[in-house]
Amino acid sequence: HSYCTFDPANFDAYGVNTFQMGMPLQLLDGTYYTLLEILNYQQPSTVVLDLYWYVLEMDFDAQQMDMFFEVLQNEELKKRYIDEVLPLNEKIKFNLKPVRYQADFFAFANEKLLNVIAYRLGLKRTFTHNPGEEYYKGRGYVYYDYLMAESQYAEVSTQPYTDMRDWDFNPKQEKYLGKIADMCEERGIRLILTTAPVSNVQFGRMLNYEDFHGRVAEFAAERGLPYLDFNLVNQEQGLFDDESFFDAGHLNDRGVKIADGYFMDWLMKNGGKTAEKT
Repeated sequence: HSYCTFDPANFDAYGVNTFQMGMPLQLLDGTYYTLLEILNYQQPSTVVLDLYWYVLEMDFDAQQMDMFFEVLQNEELKKRYIDEVLPLNEKIKFNLKPVRYQADFFAFANEKLLNVIAYRLGLKRTFTHNPGEEYYKGRGYVYYDYLMAESQYAEVSTQPYTDMRDWDFNPKQEKYLGKIADMCEERGIRLILTTAPVSNVQFGRMLNYEDFHGRVAEFAAERGLPYLDFNLVNQEQGLFDDESFFDAGHLNDRGVKIADGYFMDWLMKNGGKTAEKT
């Protein structure tokens, strides 16, 4: 959720130089290799890492790998990623291109998924939401100013509940989260963990959210890392209303400005130290 939650332009007034490196469906293994590539050229003082429960449960995603390879130009890192991250069956498909692309075609024949893929490749997208602007603003940030469609609101409000009871990391993603924390510590980089907000209607369909939060907070405490969970803050303070989101799970630019302002205020008040509940 990072790429449509943190707008670098919102931090310029604080005198900090920022860039957004998030991608859709970004798993932590991809995040780790993205950070490795960044550190070949840059030495950031701070890394803000957003943690979303859905991708933290996943072992692998071929779509995410394809998007990652679109931006990763380092062939050595690509080889390491393939060797270390890809499951055996995906390595076979990757090396047998006809098999892989035939499988992808049938897997993604669904019209909605085709729209998503087209959008991520920069092609024409079929819109089902209310009219509004959507474009790549710069420095990694994607700008959205429209509101969640009433039809989606109605759909989400009646979907089955998601029970987070006994939630835990996928072992691979937990391993790479640890590797990211280790690498930042070794290089003297401050690492801050966040969880971006989802809409009130989506949050209302979730049970035992505290199990997810508690598990991430446990990891953060073990590592001495600050962790800001916008969903808990929103429940306590009501930061985000329905007009802060362009769909059930992502902020629009109105919501982004609220989130970014709160983040900097939180960071300056507690110095980035771990806070109870957040």
